[in-house]
Amino acid sequence: MRESQKWTQFPANPIIFKTDDLKLGDIFSIKRGLATGSNGFFILTEAEAENWQIPRKFLKPILPGPRKLTNDIVESQPNGLPTLSPLLFCSIATPPRKKSGRTGRASMNTSSKGERRKFDMAYIASHRTPWYSQENRPPAPFLCTYMGRSRNGKHPFRFIWNRSQATAHNVYLMLYPKGPLRDLLNEHPESAAQIFETLQNISPERFISEGRVYGGVYTKWNPRNSPRYQQDSC
Repeated sequence: MRESQKWTQFPANPIIFKTDDLKLGDIFSIKRGLATGSNGFFILTEAEAENWQIPRKFLKPILPGPRKLTNDIVESQPNGLPTLSPLLFCSIATPPRKKSGRTGRASMNTSSKGERRKFDMAYIASHRTPWYSQENRPPAPFLCTYMGRSRNGKHPFRFIWNRSQATAHNVYLMLYPKGPLRDLLNEHPESAAQIFETLQNISPERFISEGRVYGGVYTKWNPRNSPRYQQDSC
C-alpha cells in the first residue's frame, strides 16, 4: 500500500505498479479542453456561422463530443479541417478596437445575440472580460476522455488521435507532447501512429486504479494522477 498513490483500489483490485514506470504527465502536458461557457451558444455548425455572418477567421474548428465521434482517428482535410460531418466551429470573436469593420461586426453580433439570451450571465462567461472571449487551446495531437463507465466489456476511457487542426471542448483532456517525445514527433512525425497504439494499449485497470468512482458507476481520472505504463512500451 505504501507504493500505491490511492487506496481506493484495495481490496477489490489489488494491483501494484512499479514506481519507476512513467506517467502520461511525464511526456505530455495535459490540459482540459476548452470551457466555452455555453456549448449550445458558442459551438456552431457551418450554416449557423454563415447565418450569423461571422468571418471564418473568428471561427475555430472544434471536435464533437465522444458520443458523436464514432472513430478514434480524426483525419484531416488539406486545409486542416477535420473530415467530419457536420463540421463544428467555436466562435472566438475578440474585443474590437473599433465597432466598425468585420471584426467589430462579428464581436457586436456575438455580444448582442448572447446578451438577449442571457448567456453573458452564465457562471463562466460572467467571469471573463469580455464575456464572449475564449481560452487559448491549440489543437492537440492526442485526446482522452476522462470520465466514463464500462459497458459490455468496453474501456471506460477513449484515446483519440487528432490529425486535424481542430481543438476540443472540456469533455476531453488534451495531450500535448513535451520534452523528448515532442522532439521525436517533430523529427519523425510518422511515429505518432506507434504512440497512439501505445496509448490505446494502456489497460483499463491502470486508469481505474488511479481514478475515483462516482455513484458506483462512473470512473473519473485526474491528470495529476495519470495512469502509469512501462517505459519500454513506447
